[in-house]
Amino acid sequence: MATQEDADSTLASIDIELFKTFPGLIKLGVVQRGGSKDLPSDFCIEAGFVQSEEVPVKFLTSIPIIDLKGVIQAETIEIVIVKTGRARFGALHEVGGKEHTLEDGSARARPAKGGHSIGNNRFDTYGTLGSAILRPSDGAAVYFLSCAHVLKKNTGQNGDMIIQPGKTDGAGGSTDKIGVLQDSILNQYFDAALCKADANKVAKGFRAVIGDAAYSKTPIAPTLNEQATIVGRTSDSAAGRIRSINMSVTIDGNVFRNQIETEGVGVDGDSGSILFQKDGANFKPIGLFFGGVFDGTNLFSYSNPLKKLFDEWSTLNSAQLL
Repeated sequence: MATQEDADSTLASIDIELFKTFPGLIKLGVVQRGGSKDLPSDFCIEAGFVQSEEVPVKFLTSIPIIDLKGVIQAETIEIVIVKTGRARFGALHEVGGKEHTLEDGSARARPAKGGHSIGNNRFDTYGTLGSAILRPSDGAAVYFLSCAHVLKKNTGQNGDMIIQPGKTDGAGGSTDKIGVLQDSILNQYFDAALCKADANKVAKGFRAVIGDAAYSKTPIAPTLNEQATIVGRTSDSAAGRIRSINMSVTIDGNVFRNQIETEGVGVDGDSGSILFQKDGANFKPIGLFFGGVFDGTNLFSYSNPLKKLFDEWSTLNSAQLL
């Protein structure tokens, strides 16, 4: 029986090489298989290949466990192969043939809150204002968080005008400005952008579901199989199960490692939303939603681990949600 630690250490040794070797590989991560009183749950590595391509005959169905020190063990861990769609930033407009209802996330709002549409004035696009942020080193100055692929793209620059709503939702120009792009990070672990808000343009709280109610200000590590939800530009009540806390996924040729995978959370326009884990009546921030994949039946979504982002990106050190 493979443990989560076995699966995590093995995945860390093989994921990049497998993505390079097999172009049709979309996702590769650690998932838990259900057990019973007679058969306890164990962990395996799931490999998702794009539906339109054949699974390579040379692809492994098991591999020796590799421990944290890189030592190969006698025991093996199973690799379960599944078929899926191509992952993309922002996931999909439609899931299972049903259009997600657009509520008021695309509307102009002053002050704007988590879940409202935003964009860079350079680009005809939109994404989501994740949350207002405070950085202790900057006193009472208000910042807000979203995704780099929404606000920076390939040609954006620090100091760019951030507007609300995004251009595709009808905004544009200085009258719609709510802040400026402060910093961004886009690498194999994170897709994030931090903006500095103009005075009185961004406030604490969220436009729906969570509102100004009980939510933790400090990110925590996610818990496998717990319920999670987001408030985004397009989704205002999407909820699903945390399926994996260590999933690597490739989007537009970029491999994002050690991401959170959830079921049924996040669609087009929701990139930048905060992913919350539900704990009774309280909501605990665990992720930053950036993309997803649809396999023809199920939507799987991907979020940066928020605690890891706050801990490792110096721009957010000691920061917290407002």
